[in-house]
Amino acid sequence: MISPELAESYRLSGLSALPASKADKTPCVPAWGRYRERLPTKNETAAWFANGHDAVCIVCGAVSGNLECIDFDHGGELYPAWAEKVRPDLLGRLAIETTQSGGRHVVYRCEEPVEGNAKLATGVRDGKQVSLIETRGEGGLVLCSPSEGYGLVQGDFTSLPVLKACERRELLDAARSLDERTVREEGAGRRTAPGDELRPGDDYCVRGDIGEVLTRHGWTLAGQSAGNQLWRRPGKDEGHSATYNGEVFHVFSTNAEPFEAERGYSRFQVYAILEHGGDWEAAARELRRMGYGAGTSGNVDLAGIMSHVTAAGADEPEQDDKPEIPDPGPVTAEMLHAPGFVTDLAEYSLATSNRPNPTVAYAGALAVLALLTGRVYASERGTRTNIYIVALAGSGMGKERPRQVNYGLLASIGAGGLAVDAFASGEGIEDMLSVQPNLLLQTDEFSNIIDAMRSRDKIMAGINTKLLSLVTASGGIHVTRIRARQRVDGHLDSGGGQVIVHPNLNIFATAVPDRFYTALATESFQSGLVGRCMIIDSGEFTRLRKPAALGMPADVKRAAESFWDANRSGGLLASAAPPTATLRETPEASEFLEAAASEADDLAEKYMGAHMGEASALWMRAFERCCKLAMLHALSRYADRRIGLEDAEWGKRLSWHVTGRMLAMGSRYACVTKFDENANRALRIIEEAGVVSHSRLLRLMHLDRDELRLVVETLRERGQIAMLTQAPNGRAGIYYSMAGG
Repeated sequence: MISPELAESYRLSGLSALPASKADKTPCVPAWGRYRERLPTKNETAAWFANGHDAVCIVCGAVSGNLECIDFDHGGELYPAWAEKVRPDLLGRLAIETTQSGGRHVVYRCEEPVEGNAKLATGVRDGKQVSLIETRGEGGLVLCSPSEGYGLVQGDFTSLPVLKACERRELLDAARSLDERTVREEGAGRRTAPGDELRPGDDYCVRGDIGEVLTRHGWTLAGQSAGNQLWRRPGKDEGHSATYNGEVFHVFSTNAEPFEAERGYSRFQVYAILEHGGDWEAAARELRRMGYGAGTSGNVDLAGIMSHVTAAGADEPEQDDKPEIPDPGPVTAEMLHAPGFVTDLAEYSLATSNRPNPTVAYAGALAVLALLTGRVYASERGTRTNIYIVALAGSGMGKERPRQVNYGLLASIGAGGLAVDAFASGEGIEDMLSVQPNLLLQTDEFSNIIDAMRSRDKIMAGINTKLLSLVTASGGIHVTRIRARQRVDGHLDSGGGQVIVHPNLNIFATAVPDRFYTALATESFQSGLVGRCMIIDSGEFTRLRKPAALGMPADVKRAAESFWDANRSGGLLASAAPPTATLRETPEASEFLEAAASEADDLAEKYMGAHMGEASALWMRAFERCCKLAMLHALSRYADRRIGLEDAEWGKRLSWHVTGRMLAMGSRYACVTKFDENANRALRIIEEAGVVSHSRLLRLMHLDRDELRLVVETLRERGQIAMLTQAPNGRAGIYYSMAGG
């Protein structure tokens, strides 16, 4: 049995450790998803483990200090080969344990946030595709020592190493290199049967030099590791983006266009893609002219070349058993209606706007209520009201007025400094909270932030990291970085980092829907920030009208003053928190929320089992969002502030709808590579037009002819679009429609 003392040592080490069932590999804690956001308390840990449990599990990701586990399945058969590829000094720093199934766990922390669970190497066993190496990352769980059947062979969970991003990448690269699909690719490229003609592509796979081709197209040789060349993509100044073992060029970067991430390419494929835009026939013809191949017959064996390409780089067969993601449609103003403060403030915003947008107005009212109550109220579950809201509406569709209303309300109660409209860095946000621990960031064009994160901009990555750490610290403390420490007489205070107690950071952002969704990448859902945002898609057109000349509603101002007075009762220092009022749940609300927690976990597990990590990551956050919304619905009332069944139902209804909409729109827009982005955009244009001519598609896509040709050929091969030789009106030409349309 796991002792309370051992569990407490894990907690004190910053690990979100929960009691678990060894047989089921699941936590023995109801609604355990909340511990993806915060560490258990000392009392919770003592109560759980006093009951006797045969296993302990750790929640991976940000809550446990960016903890990640590399899980070697199938008896750990690939662990020895992996360990040989890792530098001994790096391998010796890791925590390593054996598992109850004979596998291995390799555990560490990273200085940067880690993604969700991911497969690194797969293979075929007993005729079935199985996972051989995978990670447990953000939001994932891992059973660990001293659970029965688990034993540490190196290191200690109470003193895990913190790896640099490049060191973590080295571990993951070593695992990816063992993927059996890559191994199959390494042997592709030669035809050895007697009498076979040596084709130009086959010959190039033996004699060709892709190093010269890569260099000509801006790639840089960054070094070597474990017998592999390390290549850096154009526009990147450090690290590497692909490996080359002499046979297979394996790309892992999501920004290495025209290559796709997590794909292996033969020498011929690299040459054909870079030199001929993926035109295999033209590539083979040019190689023959250059002297590659034998037995020239005057014709290019394109079918043979394509069979070679398929063997070397084709995707695995598509799985048709993935759960469908239905689109619940845009969020309506009626769904956001919370009686009292929220509705009164939103209606005032609408009445005084020249282009009223109900959805954005309600989103702004929710955000300012979260700002005023975040440090004052907590639920029985330890939830705070701080919230990140992104409201989507078209250009000029009334996004500015709700921000102005929030500024005006705060200024009228003497709290004008709580809202800002710009920030330059994550450190800047932290510094503002060090002075004033309540903060509302109001910003337009949130899609620019998402875009910058995709580009791996270091400043924006810092913002992402700070926003993640601050939202999870709302019910505890945040220790600032060294530059934000207090100074005394011009010297650094030796007392250590400044502590912010219950940092209450809230975001009310707006963006244009199409630009926002286009900026999303699949990795954005799993990175944490997007998953913690409540994306409200209005889908509304608002008409211009004359605004009314009204004053701020008296009830709204009185409630705001009351909340602000409660904040000031404990002082406004970042290191001191006002007394916390607990929002109690009625028995009916508690029962409803427990069922909702179980339902959210079931949905997260369902999508995780289908290897849909982005869907699983969002459902992992849905219950926390539900609880925050239930609190805001209850606090919006001017009296009787407790969480009732109506509040809980409203919170779940809105959270579930928002989650479903985010997933549906993400699956439609989000991309892993630039090529995927172009393909998705082409599909949207064709779908909306019904039938579109080649020339019009070329103009709308803003691509050159070769780029567009690759896109439409790929979509046709996937069976997603059809090519027509005449339009419905009988006009001849090249046209495209959706397949089956």
